[in-house]
Amino acid sequence: MPALRTFLCKTCAQQFSTDMLGRFTTCPPCKEAAARAKRTKVCAYRHCDESFYDDTPKSSQRYHSDQCSHREKAFRSGKAQDETYFRQTRDPSGLVEWSCILCSKPFSQPPSEKRNRCTGCLDALRNKTCRKCGEPYVDSSTKNTRRYCEACAKPAARKLKPLSKRAQSQLTRYREVAVLSGGSRIDDIRTLTKATHTWWGRVSELIYAACRPAAVDIVATQGTKSPFDFRDPSYGRVNVRGAQSRRTGHGKLSWQLPTSGLGESCDYVFFVAYHEGCVTHLWGFEAGSLNDHLMVLTPESREYRYGAWAKPWEDLLPRANEVLVELLALPDPGGLPEGERYAWMDDPRNLTRSSGGRGRRAEILYKGRYPDSVDLNRLHGPHWPYDFDDPAGTRVNVKSCRRKERSDRPGSFKWSFSILNNAQAVKGHQCDLYSCLALDSAGGRILHEFRIPAEVIGKRQVLHVPDPFGGTQWAPYVVKVLAFMVVPPRNP
Repeated sequence: MPALRTFLCKTCAQQFSTDMLGRFTTCPPCKEAAARAKRTKVCAYRHCDESFYDDTPKSSQRYHSDQCSHREKAFRSGKAQDETYFRQTRDPSGLVEWSCILCSKPFSQPPSEKRNRCTGCLDALRNKTCRKCGEPYVDSSTKNTRRYCEACAKPAARKLKPLSKRAQSQLTRYREVAVLSGGSRIDDIRTLTKATHTWWGRVSELIYAACRPAAVDIVATQGTKSPFDFRDPSYGRVNVRGAQSRRTGHGKLSWQLPTSGLGESCDYVFFVAYHEGCVTHLWGFEAGSLNDHLMVLTPESREYRYGAWAKPWEDLLPRANEVLVELLALPDPGGLPEGERYAWMDDPRNLTRSSGGRGRRAEILYKGRYPDSVDLNRLHGPHWPYDFDDPAGTRVNVKSCRRKERSDRPGSFKWSFSILNNAQAVKGHQCDLYSCLALDSAGGRILHEFRIPAEVIGKRQVLHVPDPFGGTQWAPYVVKVLAFMVVPPRNP
Protein backbone atom coordinates (compact mmCIF):
# COMPACT_ATOMS: atom_id res chain seq x y z
CA MET A 1 0.00 0.00 0.00
CA PRO A 2 1.55 3.43 -1.00
CA ALA A 3 2.68 5.65 1.87
CA LEU A 4 0.84 8.88 2.59
CA ARG A 5 2.57 12.10 1.61
CA THR A 6 1.86 15.58 2.90
CA PHE A 7 1.71 18.75 0.73
CA LEU A 8 0.99 22.42 1.38
CA CYS A 9 -1.89 24.01 -0.62
CA LYS A 10 -0.84 27.34 -2.21
CA THR A 11 -4.43 28.58 -2.23
CA CYS A 12 -5.61 28.00 1.34
CA ALA A 13 -2.17 27.41 3.00
CA GLN A 14 -3.44 24.20 4.59
CA GLN A 15 -1.66 20.88 4.64
CA PHE A 16 -3.26 17.85 3.02
CA SER A 17 -2.21 14.22 2.65
CA THR A 18 -2.59 11.88 -0.33
CA ASP A 19 -1.33 8.45 -1.40
CA MET A 20 -1.38 9.33 -5.14
CA LEU A 21 1.84 9.70 -7.10
CA GLY A 22 2.97 13.11 -8.34
CA ARG A 23 3.54 16.61 -6.96
CA PHE A 24 0.43 18.49 -5.81
CA THR A 25 0.22 22.23 -5.14
CA THR A 26 -3.56 22.50 -4.60
CA CYS A 27 -5.81 20.51 -2.32
CA PRO A 28 -8.87 18.76 -3.87
CA PRO A 29 -11.49 21.24 -2.50
CA CYS A 30 -9.59 24.24 -3.87
CA LYS A 31 -9.00 22.47 -7.19
CA GLU A 32 -12.72 21.71 -7.55
CA ALA A 33 -13.64 25.31 -6.62
CA ALA A 34 -11.22 26.66 -9.24
CA ALA A 35 -12.66 24.40 -11.93
CA ARG A 36 -16.21 25.45 -11.03
CA ALA A 37 -15.25 29.11 -11.09
CA LYS A 38 -13.67 28.63 -14.51
CA ARG A 39 -16.91 27.09 -15.89
CA THR A 40 -19.17 29.75 -14.33
CA LYS A 41 -19.70 32.31 -17.08
CA VAL A 42 -21.79 35.34 -17.90
CA CYS A 43 -24.15 35.15 -20.89
CA ALA A 44 -22.56 36.71 -24.00
CA TYR A 45 -25.88 38.20 -25.17
CA ARG A 46 -25.50 41.97 -25.05
CA HIS A 47 -28.75 42.55 -23.12
CA CYS A 48 -28.45 39.62 -20.69
CA ASP A 49 -26.23 39.49 -17.55
CA GLU A 50 -27.32 36.06 -16.34
CA SER A 51 -24.60 33.79 -15.01
CA PHE A 52 -24.66 30.06 -15.76
CA TYR A 53 -22.55 26.93 -15.27
CA ASP A 54 -21.07 25.49 -18.48
CA ASP A 55 -21.22 21.70 -18.26
CA THR A 56 -20.31 21.01 -21.90
CA PRO A 57 -17.28 18.68 -22.45
CA LYS A 58 -15.10 21.42 -24.00
CA SER A 59 -16.51 24.35 -21.99
CA SER A 60 -17.61 26.07 -25.19
CA GLN A 61 -21.06 27.35 -24.17
CA ARG A 62 -21.44 31.12 -24.47
CA TYR A 63 -25.16 31.75 -23.91
CA HIS A 64 -27.26 30.60 -21.00
CA SER A 65 -30.24 29.72 -23.28
CA ASP A 66 -31.08 29.17 -26.94
CA GLN A 67 -33.27 32.27 -26.86
CA CYS A 68 -30.27 34.48 -26.07
CA SER A 69 -28.26 32.79 -28.83
CA HIS A 70 -31.01 33.46 -31.39
CA ARG A 71 -31.39 37.07 -30.27
CA GLU A 72 -27.65 37.71 -30.53
CA LYS A 73 -27.69 36.31 -34.09
CA ALA A 74 -30.57 38.66 -34.93
CA PHE A 75 -28.47 41.64 -33.77
CA ARG A 76 -25.41 40.49 -35.71
CA SER A 77 -27.39 39.96 -38.92
CA GLY A 78 -28.96 43.40 -38.67
CA LYS A 79 -32.54 42.22 -38.23
CA ALA A 80 -32.79 43.65 -34.72
CA GLN A 81 -31.69 47.20 -33.93
CA ASP A 82 -32.88 47.26 -30.31
CA GLU A 83 -34.69 45.08 -27.77
CA THR A 84 -38.14 46.15 -29.00
CA TYR A 85 -37.70 43.83 -31.98
CA PHE A 86 -38.44 40.87 -29.67
CA ARG A 87 -42.04 41.03 -28.50
CA GLN A 88 -42.48 37.62 -26.98
CA THR A 89 -42.29 36.57 -23.33
CA ARG A 90 -42.86 33.07 -22.03
CA ASP A 91 -45.34 32.53 -19.18
CA PRO A 92 -45.15 29.60 -16.69
CA SER A 93 -47.88 27.64 -18.57
CA GLY A 94 -45.56 27.05 -21.54
CA LEU A 95 -47.39 29.40 -23.94
CA VAL A 96 -45.64 32.27 -25.66
CA GLU A 97 -46.98 35.80 -25.27
CA TRP A 98 -46.88 37.83 -28.48
CA SER A 99 -47.89 41.36 -29.42
CA CYS A 100 -49.97 41.80 -32.57
CA ILE A 101 -48.14 43.88 -35.17
CA LEU A 102 -51.42 45.47 -36.27
CA CYS A 103 -53.28 46.31 -33.06
CA SER A 104 -50.43 45.79 -30.51
CA LYS A 105 -52.70 43.69 -28.28
CA PRO A 106 -51.04 40.71 -26.53
CA PHE A 107 -52.13 37.18 -27.39
CA SER A 108 -50.91 33.70 -26.44
CA GLN A 109 -49.99 30.80 -28.70
CA PRO A 110 -47.96 27.56 -28.49
CA PRO A 111 -44.21 27.82 -29.17
CA SER A 112 -44.60 25.84 -32.42
CA GLU A 113 -46.75 28.56 -34.02
CA LYS A 114 -45.29 31.63 -35.65
CA ARG A 115 -48.29 33.97 -36.04
CA ASN A 116 -47.58 37.68 -35.57
CA ARG A 117 -51.24 38.73 -35.77
CA CYS A 118 -53.97 38.06 -33.24
CA THR A 119 -57.08 36.06 -34.13
CA GLY A 120 -59.23 39.19 -34.42
CA CYS A 121 -56.92 40.81 -36.96
CA LEU A 122 -56.61 37.55 -38.93
CA ASP A 123 -60.40 37.26 -39.13
CA ALA A 124 -60.65 40.88 -40.21
CA LEU A 125 -58.16 40.25 -43.04
CA ARG A 126 -60.10 37.17 -44.22
CA ASN A 127 -63.48 38.92 -44.19
CA LYS A 128 -63.66 40.40 -47.70
CA THR A 129 -66.18 41.70 -50.20
CA CYS A 130 -66.52 39.96 -53.54
CA ARG A 131 -65.35 42.16 -56.44
CA LYS A 132 -67.99 40.73 -58.75
CA CYS A 133 -71.23 40.52 -56.75
CA GLY A 134 -70.37 42.75 -53.78
CA GLU A 135 -71.40 40.14 -51.20
CA PRO A 136 -69.24 39.56 -48.09
CA TYR A 137 -67.35 36.26 -47.82
CA VAL A 138 -64.57 34.63 -45.78
CA ASP A 139 -61.33 33.87 -47.66
CA SER A 140 -60.35 30.35 -46.54
CA SER A 141 -57.34 29.98 -48.85
CA THR A 142 -53.94 29.26 -47.32
CA LYS A 143 -52.30 32.48 -48.51
CA ASN A 144 -55.44 34.67 -48.23
CA THR A 145 -55.29 35.66 -51.92
CA ARG A 146 -58.82 35.08 -53.21
CA ARG A 147 -60.74 38.02 -54.68
CA TYR A 148 -64.12 36.44 -55.41
CA CYS A 149 -66.63 34.51 -53.36
CA GLU A 150 -67.13 30.79 -54.01
CA ALA A 151 -70.30 31.32 -56.07
CA CYS A 152 -68.60 33.78 -58.41
CA ALA A 153 -65.31 31.91 -58.68
CA LYS A 154 -66.72 28.51 -59.73
CA PRO A 155 -68.48 29.54 -62.99
CA ALA A 156 -65.35 31.30 -64.19
CA ALA A 157 -63.64 29.60 -67.12
CA ARG A 158 -60.84 27.43 -65.88
CA LYS A 159 -57.54 27.71 -67.65
CA LEU A 160 -56.08 24.19 -67.74
CA LYS A 161 -52.36 23.78 -67.64
CA PRO A 162 -50.95 21.86 -70.62
CA LEU A 163 -49.93 18.28 -69.94
CA SER A 164 -46.29 17.35 -70.13
CA LYS A 165 -45.13 15.31 -73.16
CA ARG A 166 -44.81 12.19 -71.02
CA ALA A 167 -48.35 12.56 -69.65
CA GLN A 168 -49.73 13.17 -73.16
CA SER A 169 -48.08 10.01 -74.50
CA GLN A 170 -49.44 7.95 -71.59
CA LEU A 171 -52.94 9.31 -72.07
CA THR A 172 -52.88 8.53 -75.81
CA ARG A 173 -51.55 5.04 -75.17
CA TYR A 174 -54.35 4.02 -72.80
CA ARG A 175 -57.30 5.61 -74.61
CA GLU A 176 -57.92 2.35 -76.47
CA VAL A 177 -59.14 0.64 -73.28
CA ALA A 178 -62.97 0.56 -73.21
CA VAL A 179 -65.35 -0.08 -70.32
CA LEU A 180 -66.99 -3.50 -70.51
CA SER A 181 -70.56 -4.12 -69.45
CA GLY A 182 -69.64 -6.05 -66.31
CA GLY A 183 -66.71 -3.85 -65.35
CA SER A 184 -63.24 -4.17 -66.82
CA ARG A 185 -60.48 -5.92 -64.94
CA ILE A 186 -58.52 -2.68 -64.55
CA ASP A 187 -61.26 -0.71 -62.79
CA ASP A 188 -63.61 -3.27 -61.19
CA ILE A 189 -62.76 -3.37 -57.48
CA ARG A 190 -64.39 -6.80 -57.15
CA THR A 191 -61.40 -8.30 -58.99
CA LEU A 192 -58.76 -6.66 -56.73
CA THR A 193 -57.23 -8.25 -53.65
CA LYS A 194 -58.15 -6.37 -50.48
CA ALA A 195 -55.71 -4.28 -48.42
CA THR A 196 -53.21 -3.96 -51.28
CA HIS A 197 -51.92 -0.64 -52.60
CA THR A 198 -53.99 -1.03 -55.77
CA TRP A 199 -57.12 -1.80 -53.76
CA TRP A 200 -56.75 1.23 -51.47
CA GLY A 201 -56.05 3.45 -54.48
CA ARG A 202 -59.24 2.30 -56.21
CA VAL A 203 -61.21 2.75 -52.95
CA SER A 204 -60.05 6.38 -52.79
CA GLU A 205 -61.15 6.92 -56.39
CA LEU A 206 -64.62 5.44 -55.71
CA ILE A 207 -64.96 7.70 -52.65
CA TYR A 208 -64.27 10.72 -54.84
CA ALA A 209 -66.76 9.46 -57.44
CA ALA A 210 -69.42 9.22 -54.69
CA CYS A 211 -68.59 12.72 -53.42
CA ARG A 212 -68.49 14.26 -56.92
CA PRO A 213 -71.07 12.49 -59.14
CA ALA A 214 -70.49 14.96 -61.98
CA ALA A 215 -66.81 14.00 -62.33
CA VAL A 216 -65.79 11.67 -65.18
CA ASP A 217 -63.82 8.59 -64.08
CA ILE A 218 -60.80 8.57 -66.41
CA VAL A 219 -59.50 5.30 -64.92
CA ALA A 220 -62.62 3.46 -66.09
CA THR A 221 -62.55 5.00 -69.59
CA GLN A 222 -58.86 5.29 -70.44
CA GLY A 223 -56.95 2.90 -68.18
CA THR A 224 -55.13 2.79 -64.86
CA LYS A 225 -51.98 4.49 -66.13
CA SER A 226 -53.66 7.72 -67.16
CA PRO A 227 -51.75 10.73 -65.71
CA PHE A 228 -54.86 11.80 -63.75
CA ASP A 229 -57.95 10.02 -62.36
CA PHE A 230 -60.97 12.31 -62.88
CA ARG A 231 -62.05 15.22 -65.01
CA ASP A 232 -64.15 17.44 -62.76
CA PRO A 233 -66.17 20.39 -64.16
CA SER A 234 -65.18 22.52 -61.13
CA TYR A 235 -61.63 21.39 -60.38
CA GLY A 236 -60.31 20.34 -63.81
CA ARG A 237 -57.92 17.37 -63.89
CA VAL A 238 -58.06 15.64 -60.51
CA ASN A 239 -55.58 13.13 -59.10
CA VAL A 240 -56.87 11.04 -56.17
CA ARG A 241 -54.51 9.77 -53.49
CA GLY A 242 -55.01 7.90 -50.21
CA ALA A 243 -52.79 6.84 -47.31
CA GLN A 244 -52.99 4.93 -44.05
CA SER A 245 -52.05 6.76 -40.85
CA ARG A 246 -48.65 6.40 -39.22
CA ARG A 247 -47.05 7.83 -36.10
CA THR A 248 -44.43 10.57 -36.12
CA GLY A 249 -41.41 10.58 -33.85
CA HIS A 250 -43.47 12.52 -31.29
CA GLY A 251 -46.30 9.98 -31.36
CA LYS A 252 -48.73 12.08 -33.42
CA LEU A 253 -50.84 10.79 -36.30
CA SER A 254 -49.65 11.74 -39.77
CA TRP A 255 -50.33 10.90 -43.42
CA GLN A 256 -47.68 11.03 -46.14
CA LEU A 257 -48.52 12.31 -49.62
CA PRO A 258 -45.87 11.77 -52.35
CA THR A 259 -46.11 14.86 -54.57
CA SER A 260 -43.49 14.22 -57.24
CA GLY A 261 -44.91 15.13 -60.67
CA LEU A 262 -48.42 16.07 -59.48
CA GLY A 263 -47.96 19.72 -60.44
CA GLU A 264 -47.43 18.71 -64.09
CA SER A 265 -50.04 15.97 -64.52
CA CYS A 266 -53.12 17.46 -62.80
CA ASP A 267 -54.74 20.66 -61.51
CA TYR A 268 -56.27 19.45 -58.24
CA VAL A 269 -55.36 16.76 -55.69
CA PHE A 270 -57.93 14.92 -53.54
CA PHE A 271 -56.35 13.14 -50.57
CA VAL A 272 -58.14 10.55 -48.40
CA ALA A 273 -56.73 9.86 -44.91
CA TYR A 274 -57.47 6.45 -43.36
CA HIS A 275 -57.10 5.50 -39.70
CA GLU A 276 -58.08 2.17 -38.14
CA GLY A 277 -60.45 1.16 -40.93
CA CYS A 278 -62.31 4.45 -41.42
CA VAL A 279 -61.92 7.75 -43.25
CA THR A 280 -60.87 10.45 -40.79
CA HIS A 281 -59.96 13.38 -43.07
CA LEU A 282 -60.52 14.53 -46.64
CA TRP A 283 -58.10 17.07 -48.06
CA GLY A 284 -58.36 18.89 -51.37
CA PHE A 285 -55.90 21.46 -52.71
CA GLU A 286 -54.41 22.99 -55.83
CA ALA A 287 -51.62 20.92 -57.35
CA GLY A 288 -49.51 24.02 -57.96
CA SER A 289 -49.18 24.67 -54.20
CA LEU A 290 -47.31 21.41 -53.53
CA ASN A 291 -43.65 20.92 -52.82
CA ASP A 292 -41.51 18.70 -55.03
CA HIS A 293 -41.22 15.37 -53.22
CA LEU A 294 -43.25 14.63 -50.07
CA MET A 295 -45.86 16.33 -47.91
CA VAL A 296 -46.64 15.13 -44.36
CA LEU A 297 -50.11 16.09 -43.10
CA THR A 298 -51.32 15.96 -39.50
CA PRO A 299 -54.61 17.09 -37.87
CA GLU A 300 -52.59 19.89 -36.23
CA SER A 301 -50.80 20.98 -39.42
CA ARG A 302 -50.99 24.54 -40.66
CA GLU A 303 -53.14 23.72 -43.68
CA TYR A 304 -55.72 21.78 -41.68
CA ARG A 305 -55.82 24.24 -38.75
CA TYR A 306 -56.59 27.18 -40.99
CA GLY A 307 -59.35 25.15 -42.65
CA ALA A 308 -58.28 26.10 -46.17
CA TRP A 309 -57.99 22.50 -47.34
CA ALA A 310 -60.34 20.49 -45.17
CA LYS A 311 -63.34 22.83 -45.02
CA PRO A 312 -64.95 22.03 -48.42
CA TRP A 313 -64.87 18.27 -47.73
CA GLU A 314 -65.62 17.85 -44.00
CA ASP A 315 -69.37 17.49 -44.64
CA LEU A 316 -68.69 14.50 -46.93
CA LEU A 317 -66.96 12.34 -44.31
CA PRO A 318 -70.15 10.33 -43.50
CA ARG A 319 -70.67 9.57 -47.20
CA ALA A 320 -67.01 8.55 -47.59
CA ASN A 321 -67.27 6.12 -44.68
CA GLU A 322 -70.48 4.63 -46.12
CA VAL A 323 -68.63 3.87 -49.36
CA LEU A 324 -65.71 2.34 -47.43
CA VAL A 325 -68.03 0.07 -45.42
CA GLU A 326 -69.71 -1.13 -48.64
CA LEU A 327 -66.37 -1.94 -50.25
CA LEU A 328 -65.02 -3.72 -47.18
CA ALA A 329 -68.08 -5.99 -47.26
CA LEU A 330 -67.26 -7.25 -50.78
CA PRO A 331 -65.77 -10.76 -50.99
CA ASP A 332 -62.03 -11.05 -51.53
CA PRO A 333 -61.24 -12.44 -55.03
CA GLY A 334 -58.32 -14.27 -53.46
CA GLY A 335 -60.82 -16.80 -52.11
CA LEU A 336 -62.19 -17.76 -55.54
CA PRO A 337 -61.80 -21.33 -56.82
CA GLU A 338 -58.51 -22.18 -58.52
CA GLY A 339 -58.37 -20.68 -61.99
CA GLU A 340 -61.45 -18.45 -61.60
CA ARG A 341 -59.38 -15.51 -60.41
CA TYR A 342 -57.81 -15.26 -63.88
CA ALA A 343 -61.00 -15.91 -65.85
CA TRP A 344 -60.72 -12.40 -67.30
CA MET A 345 -57.93 -13.73 -69.55
CA ASP A 346 -60.50 -15.64 -71.62
CA ASP A 347 -61.99 -12.41 -73.01
CA PRO A 348 -59.65 -10.75 -75.57
CA ARG A 349 -61.36 -7.40 -74.95
CA ASN A 350 -59.68 -7.28 -71.54
CA LEU A 351 -56.23 -7.47 -73.13
CA THR A 352 -54.12 -4.42 -73.94
CA ARG A 353 -50.57 -4.00 -75.13
CA SER A 354 -49.45 -3.34 -71.55
CA SER A 355 -50.81 -6.73 -70.41
CA GLY A 356 -49.39 -8.83 -73.28
CA GLY A 357 -52.54 -8.70 -75.39
CA ARG A 358 -51.11 -10.13 -78.63
CA GLY A 359 -49.37 -12.94 -76.78
CA ARG A 360 -52.53 -13.90 -74.90
CA ARG A 361 -54.63 -13.88 -78.08
CA ALA A 362 -52.13 -16.34 -79.57
CA GLU A 363 -52.49 -18.52 -76.47
CA ILE A 364 -56.27 -18.54 -76.90
CA LEU A 365 -55.84 -19.84 -80.47
CA TYR A 366 -53.34 -22.45 -79.28
CA LYS A 367 -55.90 -23.67 -76.74
CA GLY A 368 -58.43 -23.95 -79.56
CA ARG A 369 -56.04 -26.12 -81.63
CA TYR A 370 -54.95 -28.26 -78.68
CA PRO A 371 -57.94 -28.41 -76.30
CA ASP A 372 -56.35 -31.15 -74.16
CA SER A 373 -53.49 -28.87 -73.12
CA VAL A 374 -53.61 -27.27 -69.66
CA ASP A 375 -53.69 -23.45 -69.80
CA LEU A 376 -51.28 -22.54 -66.98
CA ASN A 377 -51.68 -18.78 -67.41
CA ARG A 378 -55.39 -19.02 -66.65
CA LEU A 379 -54.68 -21.36 -63.76
CA HIS A 380 -51.78 -19.55 -62.07
CA GLY A 381 -51.70 -16.07 -63.61
CA PRO A 382 -49.90 -14.34 -66.48
CA HIS A 383 -46.47 -14.49 -64.81
CA TRP A 384 -46.13 -18.27 -64.99
CA PRO A 385 -42.77 -19.18 -66.64
CA TYR A 386 -44.42 -21.11 -69.51
CA ASP A 387 -47.91 -21.29 -71.02
CA PHE A 388 -49.17 -24.88 -71.49
CA ASP A 389 -48.70 -28.45 -70.36
CA ASP A 390 -49.43 -30.84 -73.24
CA PRO A 391 -50.99 -34.28 -72.51
CA ALA A 392 -47.59 -35.90 -73.12
CA GLY A 393 -46.05 -33.76 -70.35
CA THR A 394 -44.33 -31.31 -72.70
CA ARG A 395 -43.94 -27.76 -71.38
CA VAL A 396 -44.91 -25.35 -74.19
CA ASN A 397 -44.30 -21.61 -74.45
CA VAL A 398 -46.33 -19.79 -77.13
CA LYS A 399 -44.81 -16.90 -79.12
CA SER A 400 -46.29 -14.81 -81.95
CA CYS A 401 -44.95 -12.24 -84.41
CA ARG A 402 -46.14 -10.26 -87.45
CA ARG A 403 -44.37 -10.50 -90.78
CA LYS A 404 -42.10 -7.50 -91.32
CA GLU A 405 -39.95 -6.26 -94.18
CA ARG A 406 -36.23 -6.65 -93.69
CA SER A 407 -34.28 -3.41 -93.42
CA ASP A 408 -31.18 -4.86 -95.08
CA ARG A 409 -33.08 -6.42 -98.03
CA PRO A 410 -36.03 -4.37 -99.34
CA GLY A 411 -38.76 -6.61 -100.68
CA SER A 412 -37.82 -9.53 -98.38
CA PHE A 413 -39.77 -10.42 -95.24
CA LYS A 414 -39.16 -12.28 -92.00
CA TRP A 415 -40.61 -13.10 -88.58
CA SER A 416 -38.65 -12.23 -85.44
CA PHE A 417 -39.81 -14.11 -82.32
CA SER A 418 -38.60 -12.76 -78.98
CA ILE A 419 -37.59 -15.88 -77.06
CA LEU A 420 -35.62 -14.72 -74.00
CA ASN A 421 -34.79 -11.46 -72.31
CA ASN A 422 -31.50 -10.76 -70.53
CA ALA A 423 -32.67 -12.13 -67.16
CA GLN A 424 -34.15 -15.27 -68.73
CA ALA A 425 -31.01 -15.84 -70.79
CA VAL A 426 -29.06 -16.29 -67.54
CA LYS A 427 -31.56 -18.86 -66.18
CA GLY A 428 -31.97 -20.63 -69.52
CA HIS A 429 -35.11 -22.12 -71.05
CA GLN A 430 -37.96 -22.91 -68.64
CA CYS A 431 -39.93 -24.91 -71.20
CA ASP A 432 -39.35 -27.91 -73.45
CA LEU A 433 -40.81 -26.56 -76.69
CA TYR A 434 -41.69 -23.20 -78.31
CA SER A 435 -44.84 -22.84 -80.43
CA CYS A 436 -44.08 -19.87 -82.71
CA LEU A 437 -47.18 -18.54 -84.51
CA ALA A 438 -46.31 -16.57 -87.66
CA LEU A 439 -48.89 -13.83 -88.38
CA ASP A 440 -49.48 -11.89 -91.55
CA SER A 441 -48.31 -8.29 -91.96
CA ALA A 442 -51.52 -6.88 -90.45
CA GLY A 443 -51.29 -9.18 -87.44
CA GLY A 444 -54.83 -10.52 -87.90
CA ARG A 445 -54.28 -13.95 -89.50
CA ILE A 446 -52.01 -16.85 -88.53
CA LEU A 447 -50.09 -18.28 -91.49
CA HIS A 448 -47.79 -20.92 -89.94
CA GLU A 449 -46.97 -22.64 -86.68
CA PHE A 450 -43.39 -23.67 -85.85
CA ARG A 451 -42.93 -26.17 -82.98
CA ILE A 452 -39.22 -25.87 -82.14
CA PRO A 453 -37.56 -27.69 -79.21
CA ALA A 454 -35.74 -25.50 -76.72
CA GLU A 455 -32.42 -27.29 -77.23
CA VAL A 456 -32.53 -26.45 -80.94
CA ILE A 457 -32.97 -22.75 -80.22
CA GLY A 458 -30.03 -22.83 -77.85
CA LYS A 459 -28.92 -19.45 -76.50
CA ARG A 460 -30.74 -17.37 -79.12
CA GLN A 461 -32.69 -14.49 -77.53
CA VAL A 462 -34.43 -13.62 -80.83
CA LEU A 463 -35.42 -16.20 -83.45
CA HIS A 464 -35.41 -14.90 -87.05
CA VAL A 465 -37.37 -16.97 -89.63
CA PRO A 466 -37.25 -15.75 -93.26
CA ASP A 467 -40.27 -15.78 -95.55
CA PRO A 468 -40.27 -18.06 -97.49
CA PHE A 469 -38.67 -20.44 -94.98
CA GLY A 470 -38.26 -23.41 -97.35
CA GLY A 471 -34.73 -24.79 -97.31
CA THR A 472 -33.88 -23.18 -93.95
CA GLN A 473 -33.16 -25.03 -90.73
CA TRP A 474 -36.68 -24.12 -89.44
CA ALA A 475 -38.59 -25.81 -92.29
CA PRO A 476 -38.70 -29.26 -90.59
CA TYR A 477 -40.46 -27.77 -87.57
CA VAL A 478 -43.48 -26.25 -89.35
CA VAL A 479 -46.67 -28.11 -88.35
CA LYS A 480 -49.37 -26.86 -90.64
CA VAL A 481 -50.39 -23.83 -92.66
CA LEU A 482 -53.25 -22.36 -90.62
CA ALA A 483 -54.96 -20.53 -93.46
CA PHE A 484 -57.64 -17.96 -92.55
CA MET A 485 -57.31 -18.48 -88.81
CA VAL A 486 -58.09 -15.00 -87.45
CA VAL A 487 -56.64 -13.54 -84.24
CA PRO A 488 -59.33 -12.26 -81.80
CA PRO A 489 -59.58 -8.46 -82.03
CA ARG A 490 -58.35 -6.04 -79.40
CA ASN A 491 -60.46 -3.43 -77.66
CA PRO A 492 -61.69 -0.70 -80.00
